Amino acid sequence: MDGEGKYTLKITGRDEEAPQALVLFNHFLQQVARHGLQDLGGRAESKDGLVHHLYEDTSIVLGQAYRKAFGDKAGISRVSYLKWPFERCVGEMAVDLSGRGGDPDFETEIRDSKLSEMAYHVILSLSRESGIDIYARTSGWSDHHQLELLGKLLGRNVYNATRRLESYTEPLSTKGTLG
Repeated sequence: MDGEGKYTLKITGRDEEAPQALVLFNHFLQQVARHGLQDLGGRAESKDGLVHHLYEDTSIVLGQAYRKAFGDKAGISRVSYLKWPFERCVGEMAVDLSGRGGDPDFETEIRDSKLSEMAYHVILSLSRESGIDIYARTSGWSDHHQLELLGKLLGRNVYNATRRLESYTEPLSTKGTLG
């Protein structure tokens, strides 16, 4: 989690219907790493030839790694919200590391249905596996830049939400625990 933003993940696969989707998925993850100061590495490849499973499985593994890294969430700020403009596009995202992630509140203006489906499924899988409650919106003229914004916002919001609060030594919850 508290890395240098290094990205050494090798993704291999092929999407005959939407070759750009795999490239942009890789770019999305690069943004998560760089803007979240998270080091992401390893190898991901499609064993069955279905890149949908590559997106899903990679997102599941990242979500599980997040959940493990968050631990009991003692002393972290837990929430973050950002609105970020980028080359005639804008994105906003709020996250809560409550442990109760699930179906994210997600809307984009991504026009390419394959890219839109990939983006939603990635955010859905991450939310479910990590326990991060996610609210995300993007709009603008470029599908590429909207996907890029989602990666930047996710990375930076996770970074912000995991910052330590000096006055707290327990999870920031009236119940004293987070899911």
